[in-house]
Amino acid sequence: MRQRKILLLTMKNSNLLILVLVLIFLGFTIRAQAEFEELVPPGMELRVIGQTSILLPKDAEIQEKGGLIIVEQIDKYVARTISEMRQQISELKAQQEKLIKEVEQLKAESANKNNI
Repeated sequence: MRQRKILLLTMKNSNLLILVLVLIFLGFTIRAQAEFEELVPPGMELRVIGQTSILLPKDAEIQEKGGLIIVEQIDKYVARTISEMRQQISELKAQQEKLIKEVEQLKAESANKNNI
């Protein structure tokens, strides 16, 4: 009977020890992941594809063909990004011109009301 109590106590202690070890391991894993994410520069992201981690610009294109991972070449990425920026700039210029015309119309209307 006494040996059975000792055995139960050691089983409880071993379960507690295992639980503590698992919690410590999880703590280190979470801390290591947080430190690793701090190393990722702004504008970049760490993509995990299968078991491979790749550091890429946030909007870089990736193709997977079978087990092969094809990352967009830097010259194509830069050309595509510049083209997208030019498109956005031309759209912003058009919006700006429209807003300038609206402001001029409002100024003219306001001047007409003040003259009346």
